[in-house]
Amino acid sequence: FDKNLNHKNDQTMILVCAVCILFAALGADAFLIDDFHHTVKIKLPSKDAWKLTNGIIQPPTTLFASSSKTSRVQEVESISKTREWLIDRFGYSEESLKRKLRDSDFTTHDFLKLETRTIWLQEFLSLTDDEELKKLVKRFPKVLTLKPDTNLETKIQYLQTRLELNDSKVQSIILKFPPLLGLSIEDNLEPKLLYLEERLQFNKTQIGKIITRQPNILGLSVNGKLKQNLAWLQLQLGFTDAEVSKIVWKIPQLLCCSTSNKMEKNLNWLRKRLDLTDIEISKIILKHPQLLYYSIDNRMEPKLEWLQHRLLSENHAALAVIIAKFPTVLSCSIQRNLEPTLDFCIQAVGNEEAAKSILTKNPRIFSYSLENRLKPRLKEAKKAGLTIDGNCILRMAKYTTEQWKAGLKPKEKRRKLKL
Repeated sequence: FDKNLNHKNDQTMILVCAVCILFAALGADAFLIDDFHHTVKIKLPSKDAWKLTNGIIQPPTTLFASSSKTSRVQEVESISKTREWLIDRFGYSEESLKRKLRDSDFTTHDFLKLETRTIWLQEFLSLTDDEELKKLVKRFPKVLTLKPDTNLETKIQYLQTRLELNDSKVQSIILKFPPLLGLSIEDNLEPKLLYLEERLQFNKTQIGKIITRQPNILGLSVNGKLKQNLAWLQLQLGFTDAEVSKIVWKIPQLLCCSTSNKMEKNLNWLRKRLDLTDIEISKIILKHPQLLYYSIDNRMEPKLEWLQHRLLSENHAALAVIIAKFPTVLSCSIQRNLEPTLDFCIQAVGNEEAAKSILTKNPRIFSYSLENRLKPRLKEAKKAGLTIDGNCILRMAKYTTEQWKAGLKPKEKRRKLKL
């Protein structure tokens, strides 16, 4: 090559370079381009500017500097428009946008494409409320980077078929746990569901109901939290496989709890607070496994304090008996259940100690509605001329509608329930 000619047209220069290199590879000694009718002499960059990458000669980047600069400007403009669209469409602030999308390529997508995917997602999930859509995208921004036809639609249809769920159930699952849309069917979802079916001996419908109630389970690792929590229930509480399945069926969120920071802490606290043996605590947890994740300071301790001071007159031994009989009492509200029910019983029987005795022996009464059950039946009992005592209050609480109506008839023999 003669390096003395400076060609004025960069694009033509690149084209001629390519043609010359091609002919040189074929062994040509001279280069004659018919359009010019003479030999083309090209000034090539120095040999040091060319790079050898994977056996291929790469031209200097300066040849493409102009087009690269233009591309970068267009990219910056595209990102700016996308960020404006995200702020306007989903209510992001600049600060939250930086925080949420720090590790995401979200803003590099064309906002028109993102808007198309947003509309598809809203229609496919039947999201009539814009707020639901905003919550979904804010919790899992990458959902808009997933292709509807090859990713989202396939995954949603898989969940419907695999878990035997209708459209509304799938919508509920996705809104509760949007990140599941980013999970692989083959590598994540299917192996997890197979493990749960085999380990808990649940059928497809049962697994579907569990996932509907606690979809976060799909985000757990089989060899991590799932196996660890199931093993902990058996090791610490001595439950059989069937009992573990029963607990998970009642409270699937236990699979998401931390064993050391939550369940083990609660278990040890209950054992010490109520002076319970391992067998006693296991029976209580089997009846009401929610105790393993309730807040100690905000939920359980205040209820125990109320029961001990207000109902039992500091009788610590009786406290453990009540919890063993009806551990669900720790789910009751002091203001809405415990205190009003005690007041009702005192007024009904006319004696505070008698009322406390009734509730101590039958703590389940605390769980019945005052307005919808106990108060209306008390009026009916007084009208029918019944004696308002412990047996009557117990019937008011436990009897079905048919049993209660039959018991109001004057000549009808009423079976007394043992207190």
